Amino acid sequence: MKSHARVVVIGGGVAGCALLYHLARLGWTDVVLVEKAELTSGSTWHAAGNTPHYSTGYTTSRLYLETTRFYERFARETGEDVGFHKCGGVRLSINRDHEAEHRRAVAKAHLLGMDMEVIGPNQARDLLPYMELDGVLSACWTKEDGYIDPSSITNALARQARALGAEVYRHTRVTATVQQNGHWRVETDKGPITCEIVVNSAGLWSREVAAMVGYDFPIVPMERQYLVTEPVAGIENLKAELPILRDISAPLYMRQEQKSLLLGLFDAEPVFWAADGTPPGFVQELLVPDLERVSHAFERALARVPILGKLGVKRVINGPIMRSPDGNPTIGPVPGLTNYWMNAGYFAGFGLSGGLNARLAEWIIGGEPEIDLTAFDLRRYGAYATGAFTIESTRAAYVHEFSVAYPNEEHPVARGARVSSLHGRQKELGAVFAARNGWEVPNWYAPPGVVAEEEPSYGRTNWFAHVAREAMAVQRTAALFDLSSLAKFEVRGPGA
Repeated sequence: MKSHARVVVIGGGVAGCALLYHLARLGWTDVVLVEKAELTSGSTWHAAGNTPHYSTGYTTSRLYLETTRFYERFARETGEDVGFHKCGGVRLSINRDHEAEHRRAVAKAHLLGMDMEVIGPNQARDLLPYMELDGVLSACWTKEDGYIDPSSITNALARQARALGAEVYRHTRVTATVQQNGHWRVETDKGPITCEIVVNSAGLWSREVAAMVGYDFPIVPMERQYLVTEPVAGIENLKAELPILRDISAPLYMRQEQKSLLLGLFDAEPVFWAADGTPPGFVQELLVPDLERVSHAFERALARVPILGKLGVKRVINGPIMRSPDGNPTIGPVPGLTNYWMNAGYFAGFGLSGGLNARLAEWIIGGEPEIDLTAFDLRRYGAYATGAFTIESTRAAYVHEFSVAYPNEEHPVARGARVSSLHGRQKELGAVFAARNGWEVPNWYAPPGVVAEEEPSYGRTNWFAHVAREAMAVQRTAALFDLSSLAKFEVRGPGA
């Protein structure tokens, strides 16, 4: 095993292996990955491997597209069979706000060069012949959606990284990380490795690895379940592989798994697991299935896809997966530590790992990414992101995932971490607050007699007239702005 390297990546899941490959591809070949067990141990091995494209966020949509394009290019250029199925995806609209959200997503997708469109119910059933249309107004059809084999792509990335000069050390447990003389010393049970840069891609153990350097990483594992049915008679005679069905009203997703159906069922509330720390001996294990707690989703699945009621269940997968407070991956340099990076929290790991880790590699090598990664930058969380904040925010973000995503919507949970000295007076004046880096910041003021609460909408919201009044007041008279939430720079020295 090497005793020196430029970069040490800790963790051999899909995120760690993707980063290792992209670093080596960009010319940084003096890089190593250490994994305490086998590659894919943790969350990667039991994932469904879906590769979606739909998102209400521009950067997320772009990275979804970059990821699937990367998988195709990687397989073509290396000859690796990564088990990538580009079967398409159908996302149902069951109310007018869903339709409005889908139309906005389609417009953004076209800007990115993505093949996405809104289709009618009958077109959706042509694509998914087992589906009932009760309550369906329309659907969002994405031709490039699909899924990939978790083990195949992860191991292929590691193989190709090694072919470029990187090294992978399995069954190598990290026991400490210490910074000495501008370098990092990564202690393992096989000996130390001195390096310039450490990247924590440890997934389920990212909190424990971060704690070695004194960083309290705001992330928590939760349980995720899906089941695979017995084979569906005649499914092999369909003209094409079934696209992935997504119905957030259930909530569920369903796709073809060889001759069977794979059904992902979501809990009404998140079920957290090992919130106080991942057991050190937990390796490539599953949790006890509990279909009773997702019975509400299963009943709706039976109504949407009646054939499910005629199929036996071949297996149920219940495994832990990491989730950040807002549901996005958490990457970037850790404040206060030189050359220590995080790369964890992939709730949709296979949908983002290929593209996001290419951008992270650019960032590590070049000093900045070529696109705006603010939505994923770990510095979006400050010291206020305590354990209670993480649990409360993660719960709210998870539940909201199955609702309409309104523009600029604020969530009334995990709030009040930071307030200015004017907060009480602002509240008296009818302020409706937004959360900005933990601070409570007035978004607008409700006049007397108006409830100080925003009503989210895809149309003109209830704050429109009040904000117009405020803007006019600023133009005609004057205004006082509370800038407590903004960063302050202290300049010292001669001439300051």
